Amino acid sequence: MKNKKDIWKPIILVLALASLIPSYFMYVKLIKNIYIQLFTLGQESSIFTLIIMPISLIIFVFGLSYVLSAFYFSNDMEKLIPLPIKEGNIVISKFISMVVFNYLIVVLMLLPVLIVGFGDFGGTLYIIYSLLTILLLPVIPLGIDTIIIMVLMKLTNIQGRKDLLRNLSMFFVLFIIIAFQAVLNNTLTSVEPGKEGEFLSALLQRSDGIMVWLGRAYPPAIWFSKSISNAHNISGLIYSVLNILLGVGMVYLIGQIGSKIYLKALLEKNNFRKSLKKVELGLLIKNRSPIIAIFLNDIKLVLRTPIYLFNCVSISFLLPILVIVMPLISGGEDADFSQLYFQFKDYFTLILIAFFAFIATANPTASTTYSREGKAYWINAVIPVTPGSMFVGRMLQPMLLEFISILIMLGSLKFVLPLDISEMFISLVIGMLVSLPICAIGVFIDRLNPKLDWDQPQKAVKQNVNVLLNMLIGAGYILLLGFMSIKMTEYEIDINLIYAFISILSTIAAGGIFGAFHKIK
Repeated sequence: MKNKKDIWKPIILVLALASLIPSYFMYVKLIKNIYIQLFTLGQESSIFTLIIMPISLIIFVFGLSYVLSAFYFSNDMEKLIPLPIKEGNIVISKFISMVVFNYLIVVLMLLPVLIVGFGDFGGTLYIIYSLLTILLLPVIPLGIDTIIIMVLMKLTNIQGRKDLLRNLSMFFVLFIIIAFQAVLNNTLTSVEPGKEGEFLSALLQRSDGIMVWLGRAYPPAIWFSKSISNAHNISGLIYSVLNILLGVGMVYLIGQIGSKIYLKALLEKNNFRKSLKKVELGLLIKNRSPIIAIFLNDIKLVLRTPIYLFNCVSISFLLPILVIVMPLISGGEDADFSQLYFQFKDYFTLILIAFFAFIATANPTASTTYSREGKAYWINAVIPVTPGSMFVGRMLQPMLLEFISILIMLGSLKFVLPLDISEMFISLVIGMLVSLPICAIGVFIDRLNPKLDWDQPQKAVKQNVNVLLNMLIGAGYILLLGFMSIKMTEYEIDINLIYAFISILSTIAAGGIFGAFHKIK
């Protein structure tokens, strides 16, 4: 029976990957067009830096969760430590496994660039240096991630407060990334008014002018680019040797830091667990309604598991802030939200509602509510609770996070836009109603087929096909409402009737999902 239920998983995965093929062909076409433009400027070698920079940034950002999952939330270290293996080798092997996992991103994004550049830079050495770049490119950003996380975990390794401090550390690192991006944007766009022509002239005087300008925030991107573009002269060899030394040095440093900081902290953690005092069970028992009990259990699980907190809760706080704050930080006075507001004033509330629905779609809290419990799922499965109470209890956390997101978004917009109280209230109420069926379908999908067989908490969220399926359904629902709203505006239907239509349709959809939930056995 289990095998029959799992048949649809690879089908959905294949369909999801197939849906990305047109986008990938568009990416390849974009690379070709950019290369042609750079070639006409004599800056064709800059194409490598232009792609290596975002690849490194993607690996760095997502690598934070990979490091936490591989080193701090896996269960294999207790088995590996007693083995006759050097401590540094254990750490290095886990680090290399993360590097290998990121080769898919590197190959998919970098290979089209290498193929496009083969006509002008190609040859045997070009192929060799390109392969070296692919092998070494993930090492540096993942190495930086690993060092940051290990040092932070060591500094926050206080008995009884570890989870809280680790959660705060993760958000602290995330805010550092946001601040770094803001500084980077200001640095790359810091051209004095009236001197743009002089700046471009100076930039194009050297064949690697754009390359150096783009890569000054991350020098390894320049070194990788020059090793490829200068494959036929001695400088290509020099930069390739430099990249190899940098990669090997990073791996060696990870081994040293891991053996002296990570493993030592891990042993202290195990000793701390053994010294925990028993708590009288009677003090922990409280009478609550089933809905509140399910809600509190769900939210406590997320709050005490850093990887869940990072992936489920952070998006509710950061996404609204990023949309408002980052353009203001990086764009300064040019980020004029007022102009956008007055241009689409009649439909701005609908735009806000669509964005609020997008936040609900992007948040994996609802679509992993059962999967996050893992092997402990059977406990809730045998609790004598009605399906209705179970459904509502599971819905409370994602809807609470959605409510917080909307409040943050509206509060931020109020500082830059002359929003009316009525606009804010309507967008809040209808935004919550539109998010209701999106969260409901997430809970329904995860109840229908939860991912319970995992050895790392990250897999319950990051490698859960239910999250992808919920995003696809949610995006389709948003597009459907958007299409209907556009058609209704074309027929000059009153905006209040459009609000009523969206609210009624969302309520009926949520009710239908609620009814279908009762039929799941």
